[in-house]
Amino acid sequence: MMQQPESPALRYGALLFTCIAMLYGCASLQPLTERTVTLEAEKTASIFGENYHESFGICDPFFLDRRGTRLYLWDEFVRQRNSTRPDDNVSHLAGYEVAITRGESCHLRIFETYQTAVKFDLSALPANAAVVSAQLNIHGSFAPLDPPRDRGNRAQCTVMLLGQATEPWEVGIFRSGLPDGSRASIPARPARPATGPFYASGSTAGFRLNVTQTVSEWVRDIRPNHGFVITTDRESVMNFYNATDKGGYFCDIGISRFELVVTVAVPQT
Repeated sequence: MMQQPESPALRYGALLFTCIAMLYGCASLQPLTERTVTLEAEKTASIFGENYHESFGICDPFFLDRRGTRLYLWDEFVRQRNSTRPDDNVSHLAGYEVAITRGESCHLRIFETYQTAVKFDLSALPANAAVVSAQLNIHGSFAPLDPPRDRGNRAQCTVMLLGQATEPWEVGIFRSGLPDGSRASIPARPARPATGPFYASGSTAGFRLNVTQTVSEWVRDIRPNHGFVITTDRESVMNFYNATDKGGYFCDIGISRFELVVTVAVPQT
């Protein structure tokens, strides 16, 4: 199900519109009208973010061979993304995966994280517009086939954060061995109002995230618009990773489409 915006966000939007109306009214005595614009993504990227592994148990002198360890989720994402089947409709991946390989006395714990970025062209908004509200809609369609492990529980998977990228980035699917190659994760600061942590809910993922303050700052050139980043809360992920000693799990948001719905106030002409 789609997540509903929190009531404080709605109150913020109403208060912001009142302030905007007062400012425009005092400055120009022109009445205001609201207009809603829906924007499609200008560019996107998915990034294999972080790979980490360590041994635990009695590992001296019985060390496990760490070579060739590769997890499932990213490969399944790439397979479905490149598929021509009409029911495979996934373009981007965010989340993480944990797996345990158990030996006789020495065991290996491994995890990987996945990040997605999206940018919208705000020049399509009317000139002299003031942002009343902005909502990022994330549409999901991803059903991993025959996974070797189950999805994590709600606590393990309520780890996704929405941030605003702090530097430019290029379009692509980035991992070593793929045509676009590898790259470091995109750095980000929190989106405003704070968005996350939220639940990586699997194949039926769908989210409506309030990003009013961030989009308003972009429109007013307070901060540069480098787009949004969906990533994991690393501190939470590491806590769950360190507590896992058997099996493993994955938490995924497979994304088919983004849209940004912006309501602005503009003077009537």
